[in-house]
Amino acid sequence: MPEKVIVDTSVLIALEKINLLDVLCKIYDEIILPEAVISEFGTITIECYSTARVESPLVRLFIDNINI
Repeated sequence: MPEKVIVDTSVLIALEKINLLDVLCKIYDEIILPEAVISEFGTITIECYSTARVESPLVRLFIDNINI
């Protein structure tokens, strides 16, 4: 079983809709949520996660040149 997982917003939404969001804490030792996921999802009701800032050259290109 994987010890660490990076979760996106769609996973959080799906698990929350079926009241199984806390299953992530039971399956994985470490759950990483990018800051953008937390912003998009809103309040996270589980406490077994850490946050990470995701940097990407492609994201930087969009922000700097296209203003996305």
